[in-house]
Amino acid sequence: MMTVGETLREGAARLRRTGCATPLLDAGLLLAEVMEISREELLAAYPDTVAPAQYKAFEARIAMRCRGVPVAYLLGRKEFYGLEFAVDSGVLIPRPDSELVVQVALELMTGFGAAARIHDCCTGSGCIAIAIAHACPHADISASDISRHALTIAARNAAHLLPGAVRLYTSDYLRNVPGTFEIITANPPYLTATEIETLATGEPHDALYGGADGLDPYRRLIPEAVEKLSSNGYLVLEAGRDQHEHIKRLLHSAGFRSITHHRDLAGHTRVTVGGMS
Repeated sequence: MMTVGETLREGAARLRRTGCATPLLDAGLLLAEVMEISREELLAAYPDTVAPAQYKAFEARIAMRCRGVPVAYLLGRKEFYGLEFAVDSGVLIPRPDSELVVQVALELMTGFGAAARIHDCCTGSGCIAIAIAHACPHADISASDISRHALTIAARNAAHLLPGAVRLYTSDYLRNVPGTFEIITANPPYLTATEIETLATGEPHDALYGGADGLDPYRRLIPEAVEKLSSNGYLVLEAGRDQHEHIKRLLHSAGFRSITHHRDLAGHTRVTVGGMS
């Protein structure tokens, strides 16, 4: 039988050989999961032995991680904006970069009052909509996705974190979403086929692929948003770093008057906002 420390080092070494960027972190998360302890408790348990059943479960997860399965899928959860969201291979994994969408939306909401109407399009796990609802419990929040599976996950997260706080709609972009809104947020698919191959994340293709240039979803969403926004409303869009000038032109052509860019912590433009007034 091996100790916790030996098991962790062995798992990290296997991941390192596959080119994993964070082998020790990933191995630690997976070992703590199978042992049903926190990462802090795992460090204190280094001299302890790992039970055979736990070692077998850890080996299985390391093997899947070596094949490229994301840690979030192996754990079944991912933290976003201080909240823990359930995820599986049918939804995009929430990323820290997308927290900027939440921050920008919350800043814009101050101009509309506590009962502002906000809709999150292409919601996936529901992380953006639920994070906004958590920060602003009196706001009128809804979300939509074309994927029924994604909406099942979003509904599970909403029920666990904020029961009754977010209405969910099955919709191809905004086509079947009722009402108008002060703010619409969206993190639509925006990768090209080449970019998806480079990432090799194992995430659902439909949640990643944005057409030949990655901009097809914006060509659909921006004109639809014009019909769904109030006269002084805002469209908040996440996109790849090289796409925002193209999106600015699409927003301008659709009639948006004020257009601003927002940078993430790495200094890259991550969010573009179009204002109707």
